[in-house]
Amino acid sequence: ARLLNVAKAQAKLGAKTVVQVKFKPGAGYHLNQDFPTTLKLTPTPGVAVEKPNQAKADAQLTEQEGRFDVALTVSEAGAKTIVGELRFAVCTNTTCEPQRTQVKLEVVASN
Repeated sequence: ARLLNVAKAQAKLGAKTVVQVKFKPGAGYHLNQDFPTTLKLTPTPGVAVEKPNQAKADAQLTEQEGRFDVALTVSEAGAKTIVGELRFAVCTNTTCEPQRTQVKLEVVASN
């Protein structure tokens, strides 16, 4: 009942890069805009995440799509993966189902 889309990001060393974490409900569902939607990222060496714990106020939410913008700065060249957890809820006309999804942000940094 959910679709998650995280674009792989290209980053310049030392420059701020924004990675989008987008999520959509499956067919027949809509996002619950009242649910306390969160994105919690676990820091990884060589990557500074501006706001690793984002709350509903940080998200762009409609019934059709949700999005978190993650600002990060990479200080080491190469590929980095930041893992985390996305929590949101999808609903039909009769039920609501809280979701907990693992997220991976992949960033490749170069000079």
